[in-house]
Amino acid sequence: MENKELASLFNEMAGLMELHNENEFRIRTYANAYLNLRKLDIELSGKTLPELMEIQGVGKTIGEKILEINTKGTFDSLEQLRAKTPDGVREMMKIKGIGPKKLKMIWKEMEIETPGELLYACKENRLIQYKGFGVKIQEDIVKSLEYYQANQHSFLGPTALKKPLAWKKL
Repeated sequence: MENKELASLFNEMAGLMELHNENEFRIRTYANAYLNLRKLDIELSGKTLPELMEIQGVGKTIGEKILEINTKGTFDSLEQLRAKTPDGVREMMKIKGIGPKKLKMIWKEMEIETPGELLYACKENRLIQYKGFGVKIQEDIVKSLEYYQANQHSFLGPTALKKPLAWKKL
């Protein structure tokens, strides 16, 4: 697994932790790990825990998570939070302009769990009834949702070429 992919798991972990009101210092630890690891030019796979801990921003906890990711492709605490979070809410985390704080309000207070429900609520002007959501933010969310839905199954050329082709030889 490449460093950017590995780092994105830590970013997802930080976002999910914020959604579930976890300890803010632990959230910051995972967010900082994301920022530090995504720009590293050394490969993290195959390193031992002491080697990982020599890297700036990698302590024992993050180092152990990296080792777990290298063997399993994920880590247990992330999977536990994923299990507690509806798939639609996790999908909305990918939408530009919707951070964990806004998403938490959308999910918990507005009881919206999918991007489709959110788009429908925006079209009915229901978001502006809540604190922190004005007309401009609602319009931006609509634009981001429409862009997300239009490009949901699109891939960049290099990304698409990494995946195995799904057709048979003729």
